[in-house]
Order: sequence, then structure tokens, then C-alpha cells
Amino acid sequence: EALLAGVELADLDDLLGRPGWQALAACAGLGPDLFFAEEPEALDAARRVCRRCPVAVECAEAGMGERYGIWAGTTPAERRRARRNRSAA
Repeated sequence: EALLAGVELADLDDLLGRPGWQALAACAGLGPDLFFAEEPEALDAARRVCRRCPVAVECAEAGMGERYGIWAGTTPAERRRARRNRSAA
């Protein structure tokens, strides 16, 4: 984290070849299994990681159109509801 102090997310985009916020995510370095499991225990564990994430807002926005997995602590069904609420507003 100290290595990234003062680095802009846009600069990280260029360095990493993917969205820079992902390098700062609490889940960085964790395998995808936790975020794509079906068991309720896995959902709870994934949400615990997401709750301490400094880039949850960016993750939530990126995951809004994703049909699978946990993004910023949200399930696909929760994201579908959020999309419907956005379009209804």
C-alpha cells in the first residue's frame, strides 16, 4: 500500500493493463473461488472482505452489469434490483 501512495488510479490503469482500482481492492491476490461460490457461508466471507475494501464504490460500478459473482458485496440478484431502481428513477 505504501508503494502506491500518491499514485493516481488512472496511472495504475496504464501500468497494470486493467482498472487501477483493482490493485487497491481488499480482494487483490485472493482467488476467485470465494467470490463465485454458491454457498451462503462463502457469501458471508466475501462480504466481510468487501466491507473493508477501500474501492468498493468502483467495484460496485464495475460489477453492475455482471451476471455472476460477488461485486462490492452484492449478489447478481441485488445488482439486478439496483439496475431496475436506477432505470425507474
